[in-house]
Amino acid sequence: MTTYRQALIKPMPNTALHFYTLDNDYYAAKISIEKYLGYSGRVENWLYDLLDQISKYSPIDSDLLLEVQDSNFLNIDGRNTAIIRAQSLIAICNILISAKKNGFLYISEYKYANQAESFLTYLQMESIETVIDILSGRQLENYNLRIKLRETAAQLGISLAEWMVTLDNNFITNLAKVAEVESESVLHSTNVIAYWVDRLILSRLDDETYTKLLSNKPKRKYGKFNGPVTFVPNSELKRHVDVVNALLLVADFKQTILLQLLDKIHPQKRESIAYAGTTKRPESITEIKVTEQLIKILRNE
Repeated sequence: MTTYRQALIKPMPNTALHFYTLDNDYYAAKISIEKYLGYSGRVENWLYDLLDQISKYSPIDSDLLLEVQDSNFLNIDGRNTAIIRAQSLIAICNILISAKKNGFLYISEYKYANQAESFLTYLQMESIETVIDILSGRQLENYNLRIKLRETAAQLGISLAEWMVTLDNNFITNLAKVAEVESESVLHSTNVIAYWVDRLILSRLDDETYTKLLSNKPKRKYGKFNGPVTFVPNSELKRHVDVVNALLLVADFKQTILLQLLDKIHPQKRESIAYAGTTKRPESITEIKVTEQLIKILRNE
């Protein structure tokens, strides 16, 4: 069974857009998009027809048209629901607004562009993914996880524990795979996650960045839509996180390969904490071939 989260966004009274998250992917129910835009007919591919009409005057990405025409489906309460990517909805809104501005819509179709503009205004410059995460409760769960991760790291004696709250969702998800922690158990395995963050990132930071982080705390950012506080990452720390995240994928989440790659690119500068996990200890490193080209790519050289 596909596990998903649902978020209901109501940009205006008596209107609603249905969104769903599957892992790190975000989707919108196609029928709710059509209703929100103001279409009340029964033509199955109305949205595609509207975009196809506009494409005769202004080019539209063929992949977007194909996605709208041949939607994916998600089983919601026993019914197959046509869905499109949330980012595709943003693109559609911009297309409608531009089409109205340039005279590519009939007067009777202006309402669709007006609704699209109202939706983008509602987002208040926030990303659609952030708004969905807030309204689905996912961001609050992520916030609680980071707070617990910070507390656990402090208890383990990690000197940069405060900065644990700035780690992004994708990195924590990928790190859990390396640490052999099931996704549903991450909240109860923060000791394992903290160990790996320290070993892979914090213990390898250059002295200047390490000293700077020691004397500062992450800045707080108060979000909109009644979402929880978020924390602003340090640019240098984020660069290290991005490198490790790339290596996780290159290593196919295998500890031995990951550590060998990382030792070539960012050797340890200081001792990391002792292993604090409940899963098996990291295996000894085996020699693998690391090309200079790969190192340059990962270092962004």
